[in-house]
Amino acid sequence: MSRIALVALATLTLSATISQAAAPITHTFSANVDFITATDSSGADISAAFEAFLPFGLGASTDGSLTYDADVPDAIPGDSTFGMYDHQTGAVRDLSWSIAGLAFDDVAGEPFDTNVIADNTLQHSVTTFTDNVLLPTGWNATYAAPAYISMHLDLVDMDKTALSDDSLPASLSLADFQGPNDEVLFYLELVSPVFDPGDVTLTIDGQDFTAKSMTFGGTLTRLTPVPEPSTLALAAIGLLGLVFYGRRRRR
Repeated sequence: MSRIALVALATLTLSATISQAAAPITHTFSANVDFITATDSSGADISAAFEAFLPFGLGASTDGSLTYDADVPDAIPGDSTFGMYDHQTGAVRDLSWSIAGLAFDDVAGEPFDTNVIADNTLQHSVTTFTDNVLLPTGWNATYAAPAYISMHLDLVDMDKTALSDDSLPASLSLADFQGPNDEVLFYLELVSPVFDPGDVTLTIDGQDFTAKSMTFGGTLTRLTPVPEPSTLALAAIGLLGLVFYGRRRRR
């Protein structure tokens, strides 16, 4: 067997070994904040005051990442419209983004994590009633009664261009979500329950803003897969093989 054949065989063998332990898939994304809303206990719109309070405004650029496990199948195989996963067995591993240098991060193990995987929807929502771990340093939320802070990423593919199988694809792009009813949204909300008259007070660097609900987010402008470690490893092995072969030819 020639040395070229040996290198090719070694590459294929390593490829099979690496693929047996598929790593979680990460996508990075960009977006602009295009909605900032808030209402008080009477239902009045106080969005303008909330925007003035925040350290960023409409149009602020956002960069984030989404990590999911494509090996986790749809909870309801075949042509279905709904599937649910909890955090321990769910497809989505992590969601985070930053706005104006402020980091918002889904912390692994937070309660009430929900992944919804349908034939046309990948939705991740992490909610906490207990602390402020989703919020950036210097931010704090308090409530008179139980309320929640929730991070969301909604990828809705009504045309079933990408989210049509019983497992998630190895890569996604914005081109998959161009239908008239598709959505590619990220948002964070702080909400006091409808049945409770209490408000939520958000404190940022010592300044307070109180409302019944506060939300900000926007539409994704970029969604890019990050190369898997196996892909990078195979590229490196291929390059080494070419270098080895080239040196042998020159001798």
